[in-house]
Amino acid sequence: MAGHETAAGWIREAHAARLPVSVHALYADDVTEAVDLFEGLDGVPHRLVHAYEIARSDVPRISDLRLTVEAQPWDTVAETGAAPWRALLDAGVRVEFGSDWRDANLEALDPLAGVRIAVEQGLTREEALAAYTRAEVAAGSATDLVAFEGDEVILTLCAGRETYRR
Repeated sequence: MAGHETAAGWIREAHAARLPVSVHALYADDVTEAVDLFEGLDGVPHRLVHAYEIARSDVPRISDLRLTVEAQPWDTVAETGAAPWRALLDAGVRVEFGSDWRDANLEALDPLAGVRIAVEQGLTREEALAAYTRAEVAAGSATDLVAFEGDEVILTLCAGRETYRR
């Protein structure tokens, strides 16, 4: 497989330079191949992106390699009807959610829709919200923040500036 060997070479080069690599892999066979590419590489925060389906046998491998899985809740469930996030979190894998926004997918603009989908797929609300959180919030930081009371947004900050208050 020339493509596999080429990808493996690129990943090894990036890893040697301590550069994190993100591999887009959609279905179980793709994810298995991507995980194979990362075998033996540790110490750099590599990522699997999308990962609609993950074979059960790959979950501990993903955890052992300390890969982060970045997913979009609506895409995963729309593609497969189910999501692997519960198994990943239970195995200690970092799961991050994003919008991966496209013109045809306006629902992706609403992270609360993603939170609801993740909860329907077995995550707690706190786990789903944590998956959308990328950084620590600290006084004086130029962060984006959304504060909730129940399901209602009560405060938003954009680049550290208040943009909405109920």
